[in-house]
Amino acid sequence: MLVWAPAPAAADGDLVYRPEWRKFGAADYVATGALVSALVTLELTQSGPTDATWTSPAPYMDVAVRDAVVASGRETRERAALYSDWLWHGLAVYPFVDVALTPLNRGADPVPIWQMTMMNVQAFATAGLLVRIPQKWLGRTRPTVMGCDEDPEYASQCDSTIRFVSFPGGHFAAATTGAGLTCAHHLHGKLYGGSADVIACGSTIGAASLVGYLRLYADEHWLSDQLVAGAIGVFSGYGLPTLLYYRPFWRSRPESAKRVASRADRWRWTHAPQLTPQTAGITLLLFEAR
Repeated sequence: MLVWAPAPAAADGDLVYRPEWRKFGAADYVATGALVSALVTLELTQSGPTDATWTSPAPYMDVAVRDAVVASGRETRERAALYSDWLWHGLAVYPFVDVALTPLNRGADPVPIWQMTMMNVQAFATAGLLVRIPQKWLGRTRPTVMGCDEDPEYASQCDSTIRFVSFPGGHFAAATTGAGLTCAHHLHGKLYGGSADVIACGSTIGAASLVGYLRLYADEHWLSDQLVAGAIGVFSGYGLPTLLYYRPFWRSRPESAKRVASRADRWRWTHAPQLTPQTAGITLLLFEAR
């Protein structure tokens, strides 16, 4: 739960951002440091696959979706890949800029900025490990290889080992992580306040979805790559900060928050005797509990 309160020194009615959540503790810092260290170590010590160990597309969906979505021209595919690069970089940077500048504009102290930044670091480190471990050790061929088998000039990566780094989709995982973090900070953290938070969340979801589509359009990934990548991003970007900090799953919620009654539960009834010279009976009264 987050509280917006008037700034003590503000004479013009400005609001100061004072979030309430479970703060990072020693265990959180150790875990985040371990995740970052493991990711850096993986990148520095593992060169990646030089051959494929997984060459078959997932049945019933991968080939069908590729045939329906992939662009026909090399220039078009390369342009789509470039646009997806721009988008995922923007979605990865946005949560860091957003949680730094918005609270400052609201007159907050550095603590909320630091807390949300650490959530971002933890989420991206988790997503990075979940993506890069299979990419480094598994070696799945990209769908581009099918085009390269027919035309050696189909793509620039026809003779590159990067064609064995398909699973899972790294661009989409990073983009979805950024979108998930944005939604967590805005839906639970109320960074902007009001409907602007919903707009921020929805906009980044739309941008991340576009990244996923562009990677299919560019023939860089199979649909199964993207489905797993999306799950990684949602878990890392939205699930972790929500379950660990905004709504700690091991803590009981206050009694007032537990009482989320259904419409039927909000209604009560009572009865009253009704006596007239001509009739006698009981009147049932239905009222909404307040």
